[in-house]
Amino acid sequence: KEKFGDTTINRIARMRLAAALGGDQVKQRLNKLEEGMTDRPPADRALFWSNIWLHYYKAALRDDARRSLKQLAQLQPNNLRITTMLFDLAYEGKDDAGMQEAIAELKQLADNTEWKCCEASRLLYLVATGGKDKSVLQDAMRLCDEAKRARPDWHKPLRVQGDIQMAMSDYAGAVANYQKAFQIGPPQPAAVRKYSLALSRLGRPDEAQRALDMLSEEQRGSVLPEQQVANLLRIGKTAEALTLAKEIVDRQPSNPRTHVWYGQVLANAKDTKAAEGEFRRAIELAPQLSQAWLALVVTMVINGDKEAAEGELRKAQLHLSQDELPAVMAKSCEVLGRLGDAEEYY
Repeated sequence: KEKFGDTTINRIARMRLAAALGGDQVKQRLNKLEEGMTDRPPADRALFWSNIWLHYYKAALRDDARRSLKQLAQLQPNNLRITTMLFDLAYEGKDDAGMQEAIAELKQLADNTEWKCCEASRLLYLVATGGKDKSVLQDAMRLCDEAKRARPDWHKPLRVQGDIQMAMSDYAGAVANYQKAFQIGPPQPAAVRKYSLALSRLGRPDEAQRALDMLSEEQRGSVLPEQQVANLLRIGKTAEALTLAKEIVDRQPSNPRTHVWYGQVLANAKDTKAAEGEFRRAIELAPQLSQAWLALVVTMVINGDKEAAEGELRKAQLHLSQDELPAVMAKSCEVLGRLGDAEEYY
């Protein structure tokens, strides 16, 4: 700064440094760089805001990213791309008012297709959050169909329709639309994740795992690890699945539900003794977790230790709530061969 002056290019270099340093001070450092920008020429301001919003976004500072993008939108009105990005930020932030605001602006632009895809995504969001009934998903599909007719070589309506079909449990339809979208457009990471999940739910684990090859190593990290483990188990890559599952549980040693999940993975891999240990660890961390008690009892019976399983079931009765106890008792008694008792609890 002292050598070259406080130019806009200098500030962009400093924002890159601030982002690279990371830590708790990244917001404060980036905010500091905004000082005095309102007095600079429009071209300088546009260059500045077009850079800093992305640094805010990558640092998960969504409010600052949206505020910066709005500054850029004021300098470049009627910019379809910027307005669409504002919608995307609002969608990620679960901000329905922000989504509606961006859609209203998109409707005023010459393009009559982008807003339809955005509105379809918004309807999907409202269904997912309980704000709308699933019947509106048909309206969302119709909007995407209209966008496809207007722009048949555009990937976005196909991708959005794939998302909608996932919500409708139409996995075959989702797979077909995602495949078409990837043929004519880039494989967006979120869509690839859903595509892989749809294939997995259709009982096509080999294809589900291969679908992840479309992602870079960095992007692959955003795929639910549990989904990757399930895919690997289904295609017989047990050793790889167990290695990945162990990495996951090691990153969350104090999460009882992760231990239950890992125990289930071990049980699926026929290592029921190790699975039993994971269920016990989950109970140590959360004695009120009914899922862990039931898994422990079932696994002990599989391991041929019925008497000890009866003892663990008695312990469970001291920790579980009156709401959850009957279901655990019914299923446990059934596994233990006490069918009369199971029937009473059912």
